[in-house]
Amino acid sequence: MSETLIIGDVRDPHIIAVRESLRRRNRPAYVFSRYDSQCRITISFGIEQRPTISVTAGGASVDCDKISSIWWRPKPFTSFYPSDPERNNAQDFIRREWNHVLGCLPAFFSHAKWINPIDKALVASGKPVGLGLAAQAGFKIPRTAFTNDIQVVSAARENYAVVYKTLHGYLAPDSQTIFTTRIGKDHLLNATEIGIAPAIYQEQIEKLFEVRIYFIHDTVFTIKIDSQGNPSTRQDWREDQYLDIHELIETDPSWKHKVITYSKLSGLAYGAIDAIVTPTGELVFLECNPAGQWLWQEKATGAPIAAAIAQSLSCTRDV
Repeated sequence: MSETLIIGDVRDPHIIAVRESLRRRNRPAYVFSRYDSQCRITISFGIEQRPTISVTAGGASVDCDKISSIWWRPKPFTSFYPSDPERNNAQDFIRREWNHVLGCLPAFFSHAKWINPIDKALVASGKPVGLGLAAQAGFKIPRTAFTNDIQVVSAARENYAVVYKTLHGYLAPDSQTIFTTRIGKDHLLNATEIGIAPAIYQEQIEKLFEVRIYFIHDTVFTIKIDSQGNPSTRQDWREDQYLDIHELIETDPSWKHKVITYSKLSGLAYGAIDAIVTPTGELVFLECNPAGQWLWQEKATGAPIAAAIAQSLSCTRDV
């Protein structure tokens, strides 16, 4: 019988949901978590100079030849210790050592279907790459600059409203994060602040509502987000994302065509696309996260995302 290997944290509620869906399909699934002391991996070269790999997940030995699908979801689970920099350095070192070994797994599981292929996810997670792929797929995209040049930002702001976004999620030690921010004149007074690192400076698009579109191969779910009905979510719905503003809607056929085209161009089996629907009904692509969270929207709307991922992991290669 074919089996599934999940690379991630056994405590991740997304993994728990998908694993339960696999169980209902009588699909054996192992979770390999670098945080679990019962997980072991060895890649060895012996006298025959051919590599062998052995994996133990949750205390159980994995028959690597039976693994036909792998869900790659190594979401980080680390703490920050403001008064203990050495501990933070040690955590970072351990993370990099694990990433080095786990990143080699595709060479030893080339026969398996990956959600997502590591190399494809790494490339597509680059925001400039994703925006370019979206344009190729037929999406309308906002005017955008990825830059640390204040002159570029100033010139853009003279022609249209500009918002600032981070290239990566940022969570401060006090659990504060950086949300989408409209660029005002006061921001342009500090060239040093803008010049310290590149960021996303993007045309602000008028919103009727927003959508998050999930794809698992050619299965597509569209969640409408009524972000404009609440002051706290108008600029960035993540600021109050657990409000009752999420609704599963039918995917427009033209949207679905663009989404599937994006999936094929990017090589991604799974993705979470954030987009805006304008007052004229036009869909404007913002970004695609190859590892985007979805469980809270599944619970809010009933969209069967866990089941769709489990279904794909249970089937033969379909991309």
